[in-house]
Amino acid sequence: MSLPRIFVRTFSTRYMVALLLAIVIFVMGSYLIDGFSSAFSVRAMSVLAALLAITAVGQTLVILIGGIDLSIPFL
Repeated sequence: MSLPRIFVRTFSTRYMVALLLAIVIFVMGSYLIDGFSSAFSVRAMSVLAALLAITAVGQTLVILIGGIDLSIPFL
């Protein structure tokens, strides 16, 4: 008996694998570390993730625009 196509298509993508891995890491952290899933801890992780995402977008835009010029050395 084969799995439904929607199930296979959903769980075969890279995004779903990354999401499931993040959920597993969060559950393991909640189980092993006391206070890991508290509201303060989740908020702190969200703020740090947002800052990292903003930095990553900025670096990506600089690279795509070609703002990095390595032909002239620093003076």
